[in-house]
Amino acid sequence: MNTPIVLLALNKKEYYQMAFNAAASIKHFNQGVQITLLHDGKHKLPESKSWIFDKSICMDADDTTHNGVFHPGKAKLNIHKYLDNGAYLYLDVDVICIAPFGDIVENCEKAKGYYYILQSGHLWASESDIRHYNGLSADAVIYGMNSSFMFMRTGKELTKFFDRAMKAMFEGLPASNLSMPWGQSYPDELAMTVACADLKVNPYLDFGDPIRFFGRTSNYDQEIGGARMVALFGPKGMIPLKAIDKCDKVMRNVCATFSMAHEYKILPLMKGKYANKHRLVEGGINRG
Repeated sequence: MNTPIVLLALNKKEYYQMAFNAAASIKHFNQGVQITLLHDGKHKLPESKSWIFDKSICMDADDTTHNGVFHPGKAKLNIHKYLDNGAYLYLDVDVICIAPFGDIVENCEKAKGYYYILQSGHLWASESDIRHYNGLSADAVIYGMNSSFMFMRTGKELTKFFDRAMKAMFEGLPASNLSMPWGQSYPDELAMTVACADLKVNPYLDFGDPIRFFGRTSNYDQEIGGARMVALFGPKGMIPLKAIDKCDKVMRNVCATFSMAHEYKILPLMKGKYANKHRLVEGGINRG
């Protein structure tokens, strides 16, 4: 697999530890893949863990905060600024890889676009509000998306795309019009939905089955199918304990191949996620 993987760990030690779990499991199932960790320097993994990353880049504070307040949505929209020329696959750190996914990345590499993302039926606001507050035309296509998996090609087009998304994040739809809160920040997915609509970017590509998202009542064995990764998304209690147990088992096996113990158990990590704090603040970084 030629395309490097990019992970983002910010603000809390749990996200750095999740990044290790994600990277170790990805490398276990995808030999030779290069992984870059973007972070804010707030925490540091021990050398016994940090070696798993081929590159570690500390982001500028201005790219991860707004008015001095931590803003994870803004940070994600600034990822491209730290990447060299080329193609990259961004993954959220709250994933555990359970199978190789090189074929999925190869399909992305063959596509000609500069931005592809997972399709989702969820929008963070009504279509009418998204159009109204962002000045979108009536024929602009509103795409639902999940930014846990993004394939990007750096360049002027991608920079313009994220510039438009940033404008939507800070000048578009008010927080009070969101359909639900997003941790302590403004949803980056909504901002990228606006950028796609305004710049006429079709972000959908047939990725196959890269990531499985379980609900509270999901049956792991019946629903895992051909997924290559499991998303440990949302706050504590969002996904069934069996899925967590299965992922911990995978990590025990992964860590054993690297001659280490599985120290970063998943349930304690999930308790430290931003999604457990539904606080939205108008007029700043935590704007909506």
